[in-house]
Amino acid sequence: MGGQLLFVNKTPSSSLLTRSKRAEKAKILSHVQSNRRKQEARKAGRNTLIDLGSSTDRTETSDDGPGSKTQSRISFSSSTSISSYYPTHNSSDPFHCTVASTDAGNHVLLHCTLYSVWRGMFLGEAFAPADVIATLQSKPEGQRADKRHAPFFTQRLRRCVEDPALMYATLAYGSSCLAWTTGQIPGSNEGTPLPPAEYFLGKALREVRMRLANTYQQHEHQLDPWLILAIYSLAVTEQWNGMPELWRRFPQKFAVVVKTGKFGRGASRVHMRALLRLVSLTGGWDRLPDTGDGLRDYLLDSAVLADKYLSMYEFTEPLVPLDWARNVGGSPTGTTFNIGIDNGQEAGLLTGIGSGSGFLDVPDTVLSAEVKSLLADIVSYCRISHLAWKEYSERGMDSAMETWLFRRLQELICRLMVLCYRAGGVDQCVCLAAHIFLLGCTANVGAQTAAKYQALRLRVLMMDHMSDLDKKKGLESPMHKGLKLWCLSTAALLSGTFPARGWFIDRMKEVWREKIEQPGVEGDALTEDAISEALGPYLFLPERQRDGIKYVIGEE
Repeated sequence: MGGQLLFVNKTPSSSLLTRSKRAEKAKILSHVQSNRRKQEARKAGRNTLIDLGSSTDRTETSDDGPGSKTQSRISFSSSTSISSYYPTHNSSDPFHCTVASTDAGNHVLLHCTLYSVWRGMFLGEAFAPADVIATLQSKPEGQRADKRHAPFFTQRLRRCVEDPALMYATLAYGSSCLAWTTGQIPGSNEGTPLPPAEYFLGKALREVRMRLANTYQQHEHQLDPWLILAIYSLAVTEQWNGMPELWRRFPQKFAVVVKTGKFGRGASRVHMRALLRLVSLTGGWDRLPDTGDGLRDYLLDSAVLADKYLSMYEFTEPLVPLDWARNVGGSPTGTTFNIGIDNGQEAGLLTGIGSGSGFLDVPDTVLSAEVKSLLADIVSYCRISHLAWKEYSERGMDSAMETWLFRRLQELICRLMVLCYRAGGVDQCVCLAAHIFLLGCTANVGAQTAAKYQALRLRVLMMDHMSDLDKKKGLESPMHKGLKLWCLSTAALLSGTFPARGWFIDRMKEVWREKIEQPGVEGDALTEDAISEALGPYLFLPERQRDGIKYVIGEE
């Protein structure tokens, strides 16, 4: 060709540059790429970088000469910078080949959400102590001993590059999750330069509908589990967008969610029903394709979590049937966990942990046998989890053990929700108080926020039903007043502030001033040791409720 380039017009679907030698083809691609970058620079006006650093700060540099640039940096939690305008100056996608078009620049959301946010949430939902979670989160990914769901997280990031439905759905809940967990709303002046969740929701819905239509037209009997995961992501995003309590730090967003939250929760319920329908069509959770990377287990765990919080907020029974819990069992099996409760008691590892004996002393006419049995299971779980995480600090957590801890906790909470919804009177109050106890002791922002919301409902129930105790024969015995004190204290000892906390603290002090005669309580002294002794026969975890006790004592 005499040194001249021959440009051949091609369509977006073309895969080959015909009549071009290798060197000439490289020059053509370089030319096209350079033009694209120039056009993007003109449209964007500036090149924005996201710096995942250790502190929240902004730095700007400018140059008024030709080709001037302005750089704005926002810090999150690591030290990786990636351009939010793809493919400008980004070697990850030099020829702009990802399915998500320019939105692929927000791929940083996927990494931050999956590895930083969700890993901590799964640990918290397995009842891991806050110090354990902080220690694991501070380690580099390659040095972390916790491997549960890790292979799946990696595979999901790879799948997002070729699956637009999964990409947009994951970006939607990643944007929403980072907003309410970090306190920065994407797209706002105080937030990140990334688009808000609603931007990705519209694109994700369109892609999911197209996939579902194609699946129906082709009469495919084996549904794609990645499509089910995309629907889950839509469900949880709409759920967050429908819960005002998550957005109290943002007055404008909070006001909007208060008015429109019911629509978000309604959309979330629609998505959850669609997800369960697809799972049913495949034959159940056990019949989902096993991709070898943990997708099936992650889908089940995530669906149970989403359904739990949605049902909790609307005070309804869970949508997901408890069939998934039939193999969980009351004690871990197939794990390397080898510290029994008896051995732990002898070694002093369970000192101060609630024994639950106070519930058993309450007559069945006041507290039903079914509720007592469930409370005994919760006591056993708290003791096993305490010993398991103590052992973890020495030799590492077994993956099977962590799975059992996670699913057993979700099973207990779902059983509490069902009983709380169906029961009445004292049973309902005690079940709701136990629910608040488990949520409040979970090292998870979402769980603790839900505990405060449930405390508002507990106040109403106690005002309506706890007076029924006065009508029960034998109320004068200390055990019944001790039960009332425990219900009030469980809400009063929650960390952070919430509207009903003052009411619970005042009622707790009133009961305390009645001089409940229990071992360790002398006179009217309201001390940390005295409160621990009074709550010890019930559900009580001193290490996780100590801050609440100090707050109550400071109010005295």
